Amino acid sequence: MPEEEIISFKQYYSPNRILVVTYFNKLVQLYCPFPVIFKENTLNYKKNEIAYVVETGLTKNGNYVFKVQNKWFHPKHFRILCYQL
Repeated sequence: MPEEEIISFKQYYSPNRILVVTYFNKLVQLYCPFPVIFKENTLNYKKNEIAYVVETGLTKNGNYVFKVQNKWFHPKHFRILCYQL
């Protein structure tokens, strides 16, 4: 992602919410804490274990990371549970 896109993207970034497109193509805001279910075993969590994201962050290259308790995870490790339709 080019640097100018990251800078313009940051105006929409917030450490306590994310925008999610649901299965039914509806755009919703999720505010921390929101639930996630792990897709695989990690050092701290087992597959299918539910946890809560307490903070979101951006890496230097513009990728989202999520803080669960005191550890940061990339979204590839879990699925966001979005109950709003």
